[in-house]
Amino acid sequence: MAKTPLQTVTDARENIQDDVESRIQELRDEITALTHQLRDLGLKGATEAKAKAKDIADDATDEALYAIKELRKQFGSMQSDVEGKVQTHPFAWLAGAVGLGVILGLFLSHRD
Repeated sequence: MAKTPLQTVTDARENIQDDVESRIQELRDEITALTHQLRDLGLKGATEAKAKAKDIADDATDEALYAIKELRKQFGSMQSDVEGKVQTHPFAWLAGAVGLGVILGLFLSHRD
């Protein structure tokens, strides 16, 4: 039996509706997949940024510790040099210390 025009239109509408619904579902699935990919990329980027920041902080800490070690060496060397010079010329250093004290005393007394 032949289909009536109304049945043909109804069948076509149902086919179109099914097609649209399946495409909508495909789009939803694709959006979900993209959302997961973006989340994974964000987590990966955050993990990489965290690791890079930790590496930078570790490097800075190592450099700071090295600088402190070097400064201690230099301070120890300077301290030894000054002690040796004070022992070889004690009166010159005493006079210099007294002179510095007098100059500071004069500056501080004239501040008022």
